[in-house]
Amino acid sequence: MASADDAPILAVRGLTRRFGGVIAVDDCSFALTPHRVWGLIGPNGSGKTTLFNLLSGVLAPNAGQIVFKGQNVAGWPSHRITALGLGRTFQITRLFHGMTVLENMRVAARAADPARVAARADELIEFVGLNALRDEYAGNLSYGQQKLIEFMRILMTEPDVILLDEPFAGVNPVMENKLVDLIHTLLAQGKTFLITDHEMRLVMSLCERVLVLDYGHLIAEGPPAAIQADERVIEAYFGRRRSAAPSPPTPLPGGEGSSSGPLSQGERAGDEGIRGPLSPWERAGGEGASRPPSGSREE
Repeated sequence: MASADDAPILAVRGLTRRFGGVIAVDDCSFALTPHRVWGLIGPNGSGKTTLFNLLSGVLAPNAGQIVFKGQNVAGWPSHRITALGLGRTFQITRLFHGMTVLENMRVAARAADPARVAARADELIEFVGLNALRDEYAGNLSYGQQKLIEFMRILMTEPDVILLDEPFAGVNPVMENKLVDLIHTLLAQGKTFLITDHEMRLVMSLCERVLVLDYGHLIAEGPPAAIQADERVIEAYFGRRRSAAPSPPTPLPGGEGSSSGPLSQGERAGDEGIRGPLSPWERAGGEGASRPPSGSREE
């Protein structure tokens, strides 16, 4: 008999979103079981942020269902989805820079009781060790501190599912470790996470299962070890392997370097110019995550 933890808390069925002639999310289906950390990866422009926007109500889908806690919330406005228990952060923090840390926390609360809101805000600020900055303007914080406060502000909405959009981008190793510790602590408290980030080392170590998008399609799902060995994922990130022996090196403009190995220079370069050899999987994100487009992409 299946346990309650086997039942999906969030299920996506046939989800599609178009922007004119561009299909950003294409007939996407998956299910998230609760009390886990899930990962969402894919090359730049594969549709990850669009998917987050659909799940959180920032965008409405053209087709498909988003079943959260048994209700189809596709097309619901963000505030209704938030009230049901789904919170998300953004790639670029959306704090109110002219308000203090404490004010930013309080304004996000769902509770109507001012005393309860104040107590919860103080609790979370102390939880992340920023009590000394509670009366500081958010705009004066470091970028890592702003990311931390945005994360904590989501907790003011009392979510069961938390979507983290590139939480580790632009933060130093100390703040990175702090965020990882917070995720582990909240996971132990029963939260469910869906994380997208280009820090592949962290995604693969944090997540129990990983979803992979490419050109809006879900091309793979599974545990990190299986995802790293999946030929479809390797091709999405690094290009198709050659079956024949590589051709002789071709001098690059100016006579510097050459193209060799199982991947062509174009396949290695992505759309941002010629790069050096690709890093291992844990460095696959960021710049290495773009490949030459065979069609239009929409992130």
